Amino acid sequence: MCRERLGLGIAIGPALGLVDLRAFSKLMRRAGLTPVLYKAGQSEASAARSLGWRVLKVAEEAVIEPRVWTIDGPSRRQLRRHLRHAEQAGIRIVTSRRALPLAEMAEVNAAWTLKNRRERGFSMGRFAPELLYRQRVFLAYSRDRLIAFATFHTGAQDWSLDLVRHIDGIPDVTMHLLLTSAIEACRAEDIDRLSLAAVPAAGGNIARLVPDKALLPGLRRFKQSFAPRWEPRYLCVKGSIPLARAAVAIAAAIHYPGPHTSRLRPHGTETEIRFELPVTSCDAQEWNPQPGQASALPQITGPAHDRRPLPPS
Repeated sequence: MCRERLGLGIAIGPALGLVDLRAFSKLMRRAGLTPVLYKAGQSEASAARSLGWRVLKVAEEAVIEPRVWTIDGPSRRQLRRHLRHAEQAGIRIVTSRRALPLAEMAEVNAAWTLKNRRERGFSMGRFAPELLYRQRVFLAYSRDRLIAFATFHTGAQDWSLDLVRHIDGIPDVTMHLLLTSAIEACRAEDIDRLSLAAVPAAGGNIARLVPDKALLPGLRRFKQSFAPRWEPRYLCVKGSIPLARAAVAIAAAIHYPGPHTSRLRPHGTETEIRFELPVTSCDAQEWNPQPGQASALPQITGPAHDRRPLPPS
C-alpha cells in the first residue's frame, strides 16, 4: 500500500514478497516523489541500508501464532485473571460476517472519538461502514448493550487488527476478552499469523512526536499480556533531511488526518458500495483495442473514468 504525502511516496508495512528498492525508488522519482518505506520489515531495512538509505526503528509489531497459542503458562497469568473477571462481569462476545449493528457501532465509535479527541488516520484504521463487511468483526455486549468492538483485516493465512473501539466506563477486561476471542477464532480456522498491530518503539524518535505519550506504556502492557512475538518496524529514507521530513509528515498525517467521508449508499435492502479507483494511461502495445476504440487510455482519475474507452474484461 502506497500513500502520497507532501511530496513523499510512502510504502506502508512489510512487503509481500521480494523487494526491489531500486525499482521502487525509480518509480517514485518518476512521479516526482521522494521514496519512503514506513513500518518496513527487517528484510527491507537491510536492503535499504545496503543502498545507503537512512534507517530508523520506529515501532514494534505484536504478532501471535494462533495455531500454537494458548492461555496457559506464566507469561499469560495476567490474561487468565482478566478473562475470569470478564466472565464474572457477564460480558459476551458475538461475531458476525453478515448482519452488523452499524447504528450501535457508530455510537460506540462516536463515544470513543469524543473521549480521544479524534480518530487517527493514514496508516491507522478509521471507522468506515463500507469496509466492515469485508472484515471480521467481534462485538462485546453487556446484557443487550454493545459496549465495544474490534475489527480485523483478513487474508488467506493472516489477520491484522484494524479498529478497537469502546464506550467510556467499560470493565478493563473487555478488550482482553475481545482479542482472545479473535485469537481462538483464528486457531479454529487454522490461521498462521495474527497481528495485534504495532506500538511506537520505546525511546524512539517517532515516539517523541506522539501527542498521547502517556498512553504508550499502557498500550504496550495490554498487548504484552498476550505474550506476542515483537517484530521491529523501520522508517527508511534516502538522506538525512528527507528522513526528518518524512517522520514529521507521517506523524502529522496519523494524528491530524482530516475529515473522513463514508461511501456507503443505501440501495433497497442491499448495500451499494462505489469505489472510485484511479486509472492511468496504458502503453498501446500492452492493449489491443477493439475497432473504433482509442489506442491508449487518457490520464484521468476519479468520476471522470466513467467515460474511459476501456475494452470489456
